[in-house]
Amino acid sequence: MNNTGKKILTLGIVIAIAIAGILAFYPTIVAPPTDVAVNNLHKSSIKANINGFSDVENTTFNDSIYNVVVDKLAMYKSEGFMSEEEIDYQTKALVQKYLPIFTKLSNAKFRASTWRESDHKAMLERIAHLRTLKVDYGETSAMAGSYESDLRRIEQIISNYKDAKKVATYSTFYSVSDANKKIQDAEKYRTMDPLSNCTELTNKLAAVKSNIGNSHYYQVESKVNEMANYRNMTEEAFNSLMSVTNSKIREYDNNRSKYGYNAKTTESLEQKAAEYYRNAKEFFTRKEINITTNY
Repeated sequence: MNNTGKKILTLGIVIAIAIAGILAFYPTIVAPPTDVAVNNLHKSSIKANINGFSDVENTTFNDSIYNVVVDKLAMYKSEGFMSEEEIDYQTKALVQKYLPIFTKLSNAKFRASTWRESDHKAMLERIAHLRTLKVDYGETSAMAGSYESDLRRIEQIISNYKDAKKVATYSTFYSVSDANKKIQDAEKYRTMDPLSNCTELTNKLAAVKSNIGNSHYYQVESKVNEMANYRNMTEEAFNSLMSVTNSKIREYDNNRSKYGYNAKTTESLEQKAAEYYRNAKEFFTRKEINITTNY
């Protein structure tokens, strides 16, 4: 074979090798990248957030993580990133993980000696939002069954606290039956679990009986002091006032034990009333003598 033939053969071999190399790498060059499992990324993101809930006692109720999870669920649903079945599954996972922690943190607040209404407000707002969560294609509340019972218990405690705060303000005597009812209510809330943990509330409730008792005493005292004005009364009017005053003193004495160990006694009031009575009788006797003498 002459030189020209050898050159042609060599060139052919080189070209063949080059073409083979191109064909070997062609799929790698032109093939599109494998699709990223976006749906799995969404699931992983939600799952990681839900697992991030903490039951460590603090001033919040995992607010930031909770808001992230519910916002993601709403977005993934509206954008079609997750199916209805997947949204249902993740919503149930949220409730199953978060509600026991929320209940535990709420109960921790109720066990404290100091209660904050800002905590109660946060609890009620969270409960209201939890009740908006739906499953089964939006047909069923995610809070059904025992979950709802837990929420209602928290609501009831807060409602009892509000009622107890109102009772704790009672301080005026209106009647024996009214006083006894208010004192009984104060004692009921003072010993009620878990309200009895709140030091400020229980102290105010404990003071209700003495506050009402003092009000009752001062009303009786005021009636006794009216007797000092006997000079400007007729004897008949004074006798009527004396009768009413004695009745009010007896009423207070009969109810005094309900007002606590330090309730005021009426001994000084009785002495003062007796003194007014003697002075009034002397006054009316002299007045009658003067009238008779003038005739």
